Amino acid sequence: MSGQTDLKLCQEKIGYHFRKIKYLTIALTHSSYANEGKKEDPCNERQEFLGDAVLSIIVSDYLFRHYSHLPEGELTKLRAALVCEKALCRYALSLGLGDFLLLGNRFSGAISGQCAASAFPGGKRRNRRKGRTKRRSRDRLSSVRHPRGMSPGAAS
Repeated sequence: MSGQTDLKLCQEKIGYHFRKIKYLTIALTHSSYANEGKKEDPCNERQEFLGDAVLSIIVSDYLFRHYSHLPEGELTKLRAALVCEKALCRYALSLGLGDFLLLGNRFSGAISGQCAASAFPGGKRRNRRKGRTKRRSRDRLSSVRHPRGMSPGAAS
């Protein structure tokens, strides 16, 4: 990533403009980059920890409200399919987050799914108030294809 122009482009791609750009920079900084001593900035691991928990709550709430016909076990399986590394990687790559990640030399320019998924959604969570994060995530969830092809409110 090279400066403010790239950060602006990244914000355009994800559809959100950060009030505190440092949170975006942290979200895009993989530990492999930070550990090479290139920056004093922290890596995204702490944001990833928080973001994973927040995303799980938001997805749980969405599924609970929109799939009221499903029992708890099915809701749990569905949530696991939506918030797993593979699903988050697909989503992060569809947003083009890989183009903006700060990765260490061991990645040699190649993006791994884990790296892309780690940038989403931790950075946004630190920068937003809870209600707006929840609304935006619900909007995006409604456009995600159900792993089993089921739509909200459909009988199983």
